[in-house]
Amino acid sequence: AEIAGGLQPFCAGFVPRAEHALFYALATAAVYPAANREQRAAYDAKLAAIREQMHRWVELCAENTEHMQLLVEAECARLRDARIEAADLYDRAIASARANGYLNIEALAAELAGRFWLAAGKQDFARIYLDKALDAYCAWGATGKADDLRAKHGLAVAGGVTASITSSSTTLGASAGRSDALDLATLLKASQA
Repeated sequence: AEIAGGLQPFCAGFVPRAEHALFYALATAAVYPAANREQRAAYDAKLAAIREQMHRWVELCAENTEHMQLLVEAECARLRDARIEAADLYDRAIASARANGYLNIEALAAELAGRFWLAAGKQDFARIYLDKALDAYCAWGATGKADDLRAKHGLAVAGGVTASITSSSTTLGASAGRSDALDLATLLKASQA
């Protein structure tokens, strides 16, 4: 993430700054628990800078960045052991990502919320969020990630049905019992043909 940050001026059209900041913050939060006191101080400073920048981006265009900012805030609350705040922020991040059409971040936020609840020893809550993550990954088309999540957490496909995404009059993704649904896999095969 540090190396990629230095390359941002050269790849601005390929990796948006907000996405880089999101994944930098998530990577930092992932290694934070194993860090020593000195490293944690450096991580705290980096996370504070990312959070401040994300707050400014949300003020400019919440629809494009709020879900990422909420997810970073949730992870920071988790690191502070502020469980109630973290739980609320994960839910808000999932809802914001869903409302604004960011299925990939919705899936990631649900997965991180599931991990949060697993670490807290709340298996039933974790299962709910991991199932949400699985549905979102499947609907997004990230079958490899969905398979990985199933293997790690013993999740099963509910009735062999994949979640669908509905946007105005078009549905993307597999959908059982809907004759008006547009199957994303069929659409991709047709476009490739």
